[in-house]
Amino acid sequence: MRQRRDLDERRIKAKEVDSNGHPQRAFFFNDAFTEAKGEIPHFLLNTSRNKSMDKISNRVFGVEVTCGSIDTIFLYHCDQFIFGGANTLIEIQRQAMADLGHLLAQDGHPFPRIVNYQFDNCSENKVSHNME
Repeated sequence: MRQRRDLDERRIKAKEVDSNGHPQRAFFFNDAFTEAKGEIPHFLLNTSRNKSMDKISNRVFGVEVTCGSIDTIFLYHCDQFIFGGANTLIEIQRQAMADLGHLLAQDGHPFPRIVNYQFDNCSENKVSHNME
């Protein structure tokens, strides 16, 4: 509950602008899912749920972006030809920042100095906790 409240507060703060109308903050919220369909062409995806079933996959990343008057969602897609993992998530975030920069530049705004990121605990960003 506390985490959700913190996320909402950061999203609200990202809508604030200075006396020149420039955004002071940017907020990025990342989430992803994988969709596997069909059987042609055959690519082996061996996971615990689909033991040795042949599928073609589509990984969809949604990045919710709030920055001043910009409140949108960017979608990025990749398939199994792109390895997953932290590097993929980093590249998605880099692309989202670049896309936000283009939108801001169109309106004559600089990129804000304060940026908040919220990441889903997906396979690209596994959080491990060692309890002793």
